[in-house]
Amino acid sequence: MRTTRKQLDSLLQIIAKYTNQATTREEAKEKGLNGFLWLDYAPIYGGYRVVKVGIENGAHYGALGFGSTDTRLSASLMYDRLHTILTTIDYISKLEPRNEY
Repeated sequence: MRTTRKQLDSLLQIIAKYTNQATTREEAKEKGLNGFLWLDYAPIYGGYRVVKVGIENGAHYGALGFGSTDTRLSASLMYDRLHTILTTIDYISKLEPRNEY
């Protein structure tokens, strides 16, 4: 099955929702954020990477624990990465808080 840009964008929007981030400039401004998540695609350099785009300057920063110069991935590998992040968020949200301190 072929992975589409629409599928990747959908996963990124869900991740942004769970992490209280934005996926558009307008949404970031409404939430008072200094940037938004964006799925950068450059086939000549190898595919997709997720970056945080700055509102003020348009610069690309690292996002979701990866650097702004992270290795680009094919659509299917990016789907796997985003799905893993979403699964991890879901798993962690179901854990009960520990009182170890």
